Amino acid sequence: FFFLMIRRPPRSTPKPSSAASDVYKRQALVGVPKTIDNDIKIIDYSFGFNSAVQAAVKAIDSGNVEANCADYGIGLVKVMGRDVGHIAAHASLASRDVSICLVPEFPFDINGEKGLIRYVFDELLKKKHHCVIVVAEGAALGVKDEKLVNEGEDPRKVDIGLFLKKKIEDYGKSVGIKVILKYIDPSYMIRTVPANSADRQFCSVLAQNAVHGTCLLYTSD
Repeated sequence: FFFLMIRRPPRSTPKPSSAASDVYKRQALVGVPKTIDNDIKIIDYSFGFNSAVQAAVKAIDSGNVEANCADYGIGLVKVMGRDVGHIAAHASLASRDVSICLVPEFPFDINGEKGLIRYVFDELLKKKHHCVIVVAEGAALGVKDEKLVNEGEDPRKVDIGLFLKKKIEDYGKSVGIKVILKYIDPSYMIRTVPANSADRQFCSVLAQNAVHGTCLLYTSD
């Protein structure tokens, strides 16, 4: 946030606390949206997203190596994305090694003839003998055929990565296939990486435009 001296604050600016009320008439609060999940509807990209995707690709690369090092190897990677699957989707596209990408926006079945488990075993493992699955942490919102939580509870409370790990391993045992599944959850390693060069440049542009816009009185008035 930036505090800038202008003639009057924008009408949409929330009034500061009483401690700052004496300077309210001389200052404006400019907010620059930030989330690595890139889930703000009115913008194309939020700063931090590019760096998060880059870090997620490294985790996916590790999962791919593990999957290719064993017969019936599976690399299962869970990445951040509680409400949207942008990190999972973009990292999967950048990796080029991902077989399945599960995100909250797209419903899917886990069981059944056309479900996730059957596709993994009947298509991917049978033909390629390995696969890489990327799942966003909020992908439980898209599960159609499993009751993951009690009525009224938030499905996102379920660790969808560990849930899928158990389902895949249990099905493998039931059909006599010994899968070698490596579960990777980089989680906060994705959120805490230093900004890459693209995000650093983006932040500079955002900061400069926020300052210039406010000084030129580009407000909601």
